Amino acid sequence: MIKKLHDIGISSDAAYMAGFTSIGITIASWLSSRKLENTARADRWGIFVGLWAPTFMSLGNALRLEEEHEAMQLGTRAKAMAEKVPEKAGSARS
Repeated sequence: MIKKLHDIGISSDAAYMAGFTSIGITIASWLSSRKLENTARADRWGIFVGLWAPTFMSLGNALRLEEEHEAMQLGTRAKAMAEKVPEKAGSARS
């Protein structure tokens, strides 16, 4: 699932931003719900939205690991290609 999210273009930065945004939404919804409704319902609503933040942060961590893994693979491929290029150039001169 994480690879699919990464492949469609969702970055770890986007997931972290969603986590921080959900924290702000939690506070805003709790405050507005507290003024409009009773405190118990405001608490439940704030907790419900507040549970999104750790989920987004966890997704951000997983996506960051996926990004690092992909960068490492690309770096290994580039290094292997760079090592092969001088060999071909040297054999062409002979």
